[in-house]
Amino acid sequence: MKAKNLKISALALLAGASLATAAGAQTTLEWMTLKSSRPGDFAGAEAVAVSAARSLPGVSREPVAFAYALPADQAPIVAQAPFVAESREYWMEVDGARLRDGVAIETTVPGALIRINPAAQAQLQGRGASLALDPAAFEIRSGANRFAAGTGMELLASAEALKASGAPFAEGTAAFRLASRVGAGELVLAAPQAAAGERYVVHVFEPASQHKLSLRTEKSEYLHGQQLLIETSLGDGQSRLRLDQVEAFVSAPGGRAWPLAVTRQKDGSYRGVLTLDAREAAPEGLWEVNLAARGQQNGRKVVRGARTAFSVALPTAALEGQAGISRAGQSIRVELPVSVGTAGRYEVRGILYGTNAAGELRPMTIAHFANWLEAGRGSLGLDFAIGAGFKAPFEVRDLRLMDQGRMGLLHRQDQALVLP
Repeated sequence: MKAKNLKISALALLAGASLATAAGAQTTLEWMTLKSSRPGDFAGAEAVAVSAARSLPGVSREPVAFAYALPADQAPIVAQAPFVAESREYWMEVDGARLRDGVAIETTVPGALIRINPAAQAQLQGRGASLALDPAAFEIRSGANRFAAGTGMELLASAEALKASGAPFAEGTAAFRLASRVGAGELVLAAPQAAAGERYVVHVFEPASQHKLSLRTEKSEYLHGQQLLIETSLGDGQSRLRLDQVEAFVSAPGGRAWPLAVTRQKDGSYRGVLTLDAREAAPEGLWEVNLAARGQQNGRKVVRGARTAFSVALPTAALEGQAGISRAGQSIRVELPVSVGTAGRYEVRGILYGTNAAGELRPMTIAHFANWLEAGRGSLGLDFAIGAGFKAPFEVRDLRLMDQGRMGLLHRQDQALVLP
């Protein structure tokens, strides 16, 4: 059965034959071993079986292949570094009765931006708008000074005004900026209108502050059973603060959460490690790290919160570590045996680098192939066209295996093969 041809402007499209197993292939192949993993590579050790219910509905079983040439001046492609979250903010959830009496907030500079909105339960029940608070009715206390009825605020924005602006805030959100005359340090925020028995989220953002919390994960994609490593630090751009308190947890898309223990390192940063369990997690959606930190500098408390997202996949299939190579004219085919733990639609993709006239390796062609594979052993192949002006040696880089039905990245290897 022939692969469906995709009509994409300026792309060289390749029709792929039905792939059963490497053993059943008729073409004589030169077998090679994939190169050893390097730091930053990503692969599962063993394919696992999971419930068919973990697949997304309507997944096609038709094989599809395509490839396209890269521009001659294309720079080498490098793996994207994990995102580093940086925060000058924090948030807390409080009871309405406590908010009416006054809740303490910590600021490091004047002019903090404050947002208050009904918490998640009210949002899910559609009651957010009815619980909106009028920012002009808030009272701010700074030591012995009291700023009543909005006198300690600037740029007040009611829930109606924020909704009319189209800004993506939670229903019932009110916002304002603290006036510079209020000062900084420990302040008390009171909302006489807050409904007792309801929950509210108070969000404090200090855009002018030098104090910043950073949070990074070692990678942006993980497999079930791998260890998540986070690094975090709180500083003012000159030095890192010793944290009096740090709390962190990891949440899965389905709502399950795990506490994450964080310990101080010699360089003043903090690290946490958690073995990831994706067996009961929803197949779609990102996981998240949430972290809250509290420290002090020059007698002033510094509070910050940060979060960052990453993906976790079940290793439903795995490359077996071998590749069969065949060459014909100006094309190279790479056949990749796959160990399949769970039937599904899988995709393999890679970039072929070639040696140009100056003797430099440059990215030349990107190829993709996707097909339905039953549990057991299967194979997926990539067809690369050799661009004009390129010659051996060639390299296959950025080799990836993906579970399309369950939206999981199962393998990514920066340098997979060298073809002399």
